Amino acid sequence: MEKFVKVISTNEYKEISQAEFDVDPTLYVDRTDRPVYILNHYSNAGVSYWRARRHAVLLADVATNGITDFNDEDKDALGAFAYGDQIDEMKTFYETYHGISSVEADGLFLKRAAANRSNMAKDAKEIVASPKIMEIGIKYLTVLTSGEIDSSQAFDFTGAISGYLDDYERFAVLGTAYGDEHEGCMDYYESTGIHAGGGLLIYTLNPSVVALMPGPTEPEKEAQARGLMIGELKDLQVEGNL
Repeated sequence: MEKFVKVISTNEYKEISQAEFDVDPTLYVDRTDRPVYILNHYSNAGVSYWRARRHAVLLADVATNGITDFNDEDKDALGAFAYGDQIDEMKTFYETYHGISSVEADGLFLKRAAANRSNMAKDAKEIVASPKIMEIGIKYLTVLTSGEIDSSQAFDFTGAISGYLDDYERFAVLGTAYGDEHEGCMDYYESTGIHAGGGLLIYTLNPSVVALMPGPTEPEKEAQARGLMIGELKDLQVEGNL
């Protein structure tokens, strides 16, 4: 995961790689573990809401005791990001932190949940509008037929996921393994849920890409290439890396 830092010399916030941070950590104040700083400064850092929320949610997901491990400012920032694995605990926190009633806490939770979906959908529209999904499809699914390039699989692939991309663009739906109530694009890519045994598994991968894989057998090479394709799609649509 990238680091979210404040540059000491300029007081500006930015997202950098771990390798860049390791060159000279004294240049930065590492704020990666503080959701409140991510929430307050992601826009100025040129980071999308989608990426900022990924930072914060991953922090909460790996915390030993969930939101209990965070101070009040960071808990409230997680609430603003609509982190919802501990809904009742978050609502109780709202009552105390904001000095509001149980009913008002319910309202705040719903308001933030709606705003979160809206913000994520805004970024999802930009992701879907980029040419990257098709580029990934062409890279991995184009094959040579009688010496001629055949990209029909790539177009079949984008056609098959078009409905899922609509859900992704409108409501930021990723799939059942990502906390959503129904299937999404990641179920198709990872061949899970209703696409178990199908989805991306039904496509023949570009032999030129497969040949570059280190696996000792052809099935292993193909599985590695398929894993790379899924990884690129995940980096784009789950991580929000345009």
